[in-house]
Amino acid sequence: LSASIEIINSSEAELKNALSKKTALENEIAQAKQHSLEQALPTANNTAALAERCNDLSKIFSTKREQFFGILSTIEKPSRRLLQLSESGNYQLSKEQLQFLKDLASDPLSAIAKPDSPKLTLQLLKELHQAIASGTVVLKPEEIQKKLSTISELQSFDFEQLYSEIKALHSDLSAIQSKLAFALNQQQLAQTKILSLE
Repeated sequence: LSASIEIINSSEAELKNALSKKTALENEIAQAKQHSLEQALPTANNTAALAERCNDLSKIFSTKREQFFGILSTIEKPSRRLLQLSESGNYQLSKEQLQFLKDLASDPLSAIAKPDSPKLTLQLLKELHQAIASGTVVLKPEEIQKKLSTISELQSFDFEQLYSEIKALHSDLSAIQSKLAFALNQQQLAQTKILSLE
């Protein structure tokens, strides 16, 4: 009988020890979860703030880009004709002007990213005005005066300001998008860690 009591006492001690270890392990898991949640919360807040900033910048960038594309659309037809004349050797543009005109036609946002783009834009407008006025760039009679007036107005436009705003917005937007991607990745890692503790 005393041997049975000893076995029971020993089993009770082992059970208490096991329960104590289980409680300690559960506490560790709970602390790890809490730590992960505390890490995930600032990441989630940061992600939301970055997403909002990204959205705001994207809207401003789109507005400026549309303004630029709107300007381009007013001179698109005569610009295409001037490009054709220049490429065929029937109108003389400098190598730099010709390349800029090609870039404007194929990738306008990259064209204006170049440091001398405001100067080249004004040079191009001057060439365009002369080519239309001289009849080298052929337009319908009713279009000639309208295009000349549009080009004259554009020659006083602050392209340097517009281009620098577009470049700055594009750079800021790219940086925010990178930060947002990193924050989303960190948030996903934190969530994965929490799930692995369950």
